[in-house]
Formats: sequence, structure tokens, C-alpha cells
Amino acid sequence: MSNVQVVSKYKMEYFMFLNRLRESGETNMFGASPYVQCAFSTTKREAQKIVAEWMQWVRENPSNRDLDYGDL
Repeated sequence: MSNVQVVSKYKMEYFMFLNRLRESGETNMFGASPYVQCAFSTTKREAQKIVAEWMQWVRENPSNRDLDYGDL
């Protein structure tokens, strides 16, 4: 089973946002939490957790960082 199938649909929305943010080059991904906070109205802690989970998801399968909604 691929990592894409394991990630919940809810988290996948965050992860696709982070993939697009990474691709845009607007920020280093270590600085991505404020972008998540703003886009999804999360707390700072929630945003940091989401970014950390995204980083782990990409670490486990580097090709995940190139996925977009059309690939799912």
C-alpha cells in the first residue's frame, strides 16, 4: 500500500498545500507553519504538527513531495 493511500483525506489537503508551497519556492519548508496557520486557520501548534507530519511523509517516500491533487 502506498503512503498516499495511508494518509487520510483530511491530511492530504494539508499535504497537497505544502507540496504546492514547496514547489512555489516562497519559503523554506521549515518556515511553512505560518502559511498553514493562515490558509487553514489552525493554531501555531497544529500548524507545526502538520508540517512535521508532512516532512515525515516526504522523508518516508521522497516522490510524495511531487504529488498534486490530480495524481491521487
